[in-house]
Amino acid sequence: MDSSGWRLCTYEAFLCLGLCVGLPVLSRELALGMGRVWRVLAANVYAVYVFHFPIVLLLQWALIEAPAPKWLRLVASVIGAILGSFALTNWVILRLPYARRMF
Repeated sequence: MDSSGWRLCTYEAFLCLGLCVGLPVLSRELALGMGRVWRVLAANVYAVYVFHFPIVLLLQWALIEAPAPKWLRLVASVIGAILGSFALTNWVILRLPYARRMF
């Protein structure tokens, strides 16, 4: 039996974990001090990472029967998810008590 399958799965699991943790931290650290907008975006990056999935699902569900081409629905859901995620986290989630401690 070939033992390279579990090694590849282990490598991919650690790679995924590193990217999931490292990319938000890296983007937060690199964006600090670049201006007011970038500071706000950097402060919200982990909360956006946590809460973006339901927003993407809701937008795609809302656009599934839209009479537009697929590429236009994709662009609309990407732009809407980015704006909606940062708006939700900045003006709703992070205004809750103790939310800044977690995110």
